[in-house]
Amino acid sequence: MKLVITGAASAIGRAVLPVIEKEEAITEILALDLKEPKFTSPKHRFVKMDIRDPALVQAFQGYDTLLNFAFIVAELYDKDLTRDINIAGVRNVFQAATKAGIRKIVHFSSLAAYGAHPDNPIPIREDWPLRGHDNDECYYACQKIETEAMLRALAKERPEIVITIFRPGVVLGRHLNPDFEALVRHRVFFRFLGRDPKWSGVHEDDVAEAVRLALIEDHPGAYNLVADDYLSLSQMGGLMNQVQIPIPFPLAEIFLDLGFKLHLPGFPISRESLRLLKHHMVGSNEKIKKEFGWKLLKSARESLRESYAYFQSRPPEKKPDTRKRIPA
Repeated sequence: MKLVITGAASAIGRAVLPVIEKEEAITEILALDLKEPKFTSPKHRFVKMDIRDPALVQAFQGYDTLLNFAFIVAELYDKDLTRDINIAGVRNVFQAATKAGIRKIVHFSSLAAYGAHPDNPIPIREDWPLRGHDNDECYYACQKIETEAMLRALAKERPEIVITIFRPGVVLGRHLNPDFEALVRHRVFFRFLGRDPKWSGVHEDDVAEAVRLALIEDHPGAYNLVADDYLSLSQMGGLMNQVQIPIPFPLAEIFLDLGFKLHLPGFPISRESLRLLKHHMVGSNEKIKKEFGWKLLKSARESLRESYAYFQSRPPEKKPDTRKRIPA
């Protein structure tokens, strides 16, 4: 198998790449991103490339499998730029894959695509509608839905391409997305009065194993990636030894939104992202266990404790504020 990975330097890319590199069936890996992953292997070659680049189709030539991690997760101030990358860029990835003769696409969506709604069942199965937010207020969930729609259309047009879509919960471990890393490092956070939303998590090693299985076997369709257990927001705060300030949800929205728009430190998300914490979002893993034979290594509780211990033992890296732009 000759594999191309887009978004290879992302948090999930950094967690998965060393695991799948060990798979004997994978003979060559082309890693595409704007930053080079801190990983080397005789199988692995890095090319700096923007997913919006029309030359992407030339880069894909000679490869048979695509693993797409490319997507803006950490919230940017510029929503037009976010949409250009998440929609136009990801569309370019899928079009390039089709033109280059890719036979399999493994794409990362999110449990957030279901949206945080008061009538969400516990747990949510894969046939539950993807609703995001009705007024498109959450860029992340709604753009995940759009990318899944692209693949559903592609599956009808090109049924010979095997398309696997993963919908992970919060990915935990030593490679967290920047927004969640900020949450883990905070000693103080909100507790919403009158609500204690529950969320699914999953350890990055379990994600990597699911990816490995999807690459070496054919599993068309959509699959939730979540641990057996789930955590409420108050339980997450307790596991991270946070002081939780009780606050009405509408006030938290205003508070976070103001801090984010003023570019204040310690305000990594706006009300758009906070809405994903408004109601329960707990996924079922029954389908992937049955069809993949996926065996979990860690619970969500264990995974969060590991993340907390890891990041509390290390000082935060000094990073430039990239929320206005994509780091080159």
